[in-house]
Amino acid sequence: QKSVDMASITAGLGVDYKLLTFMFRMYPCAGYNQPVIDLMREMKTIHRLQSDDIEEIQVAMNWIETLYPSPAFPRFSIWQLPRAGETTHYFAAYAAIHGEFPVAGAQPPASASRDPMRDPAAMAFMGRVKLVPQKERPMFSPAITVVLKNGTRHESDYPYDRMSWNFNQLVSQLQACLPGFTSGKAGF
Repeated sequence: QKSVDMASITAGLGVDYKLLTFMFRMYPCAGYNQPVIDLMREMKTIHRLQSDDIEEIQVAMNWIETLYPSPAFPRFSIWQLPRAGETTHYFAAYAAIHGEFPVAGAQPPASASRDPMRDPAAMAFMGRVKLVPQKERPMFSPAITVVLKNGTRHESDYPYDRMSWNFNQLVSQLQACLPGFTSGKAGF
C-alpha cells in the first residue's frame, strides 16, 4: 500500500503552476469550435472553395461537444438546430463563406457584416452545415467533409495535437490579436 505525503499536495499552492495541457482560445466562441474554424479556413484555402458551390458541410465531432455542457444537461435540446453566433453550424458557415473568423479584438473581413456573431451570409448558409456526433472521436478533433453541388467531396481532419503550441508558436498566433490589445505591441 502506498502512502501519500499530504503536505506535498498543497506545497507551492498559489506559487507553482503545472498544467499538462491547456487551450488558448483565439476566437470568441466555445473551445470545441476553435479547430472547426481553423480546419474550415484551411480547407477553403487549399481547395479554393466558394460558398456558392457548396451543397453541404458535415462536421464530425465528439458527441459530447454536440450536447455541451453535458448529455444530461445540454444547452440546446435540439442540438442539430443552427443558431447564429452560438452553434458549430454558424462558425463553420462563417469560415466557409469568409475564409476566417475574427480573433478577439480584430475586425471582421471586408466581406462580412460588422457583427461577426450575426453575419447575414453565415446565418443564411448555416442550414447547410450538419453535425455528425461520434462517440469514438477524440474531443477537440473535428473532421469536416465538404460536399460540392457537382458531387465532389473534400475531407480533412484536425487532430487535437495540432493545437499544442510551444511559446514561439503562441506568440506568432497571438500577433493577430494585437489590433484589439489596448496597450499595443509594447504592452503585449
